[in-house]
Amino acid sequence: MVVFGSTYTSDFTLWGSTDPKGNEWFVLVDSFEIGGWDPAFFTDDDGRLYMYNGSSNRYPMYGIELDRKTFQPKGAARPCTSLKIGAMAGSASASTWTTPFSTHLPKAPG
Repeated sequence: MVVFGSTYTSDFTLWGSTDPKGNEWFVLVDSFEIGGWDPAFFTDDDGRLYMYNGSSNRYPMYGIELDRKTFQPKGAARPCTSLKIGAMAGSASASTWTTPFSTHLPKAPG
C-alpha cells in the first residue's frame, strides 16, 4: 500500500506498508518532488507505473509515468482530460460524468 496526501508542494513523503492493519509503515520516497492533487497510481498491463492527479473545472487531470523502483518521474506530466468550463462535477453537463475518459498517455517509443 502507498499513502500519498494531496499536495502541490515539493519534497512530500510517500509512505508504504505491507501490513497497514498492523500499523507497520516505512518511507517509500523521502522527497516526492512533483507532488500532486488527488493522486492515483495506475499500473498498466505492460507493468509500467503512472500517476494521475488534478482535475477541476479550471485545471485538467495530468498523467506522468513513474519509475517503478524509485517513484521518480520519467519525463514531464501531460494533461489528459478536463471538465467543461463552468460545469459542476457530477452534473449532467460535466464531461467526466457523461462520457468515460477517452484520452490517455501514449506509450513511449521503444
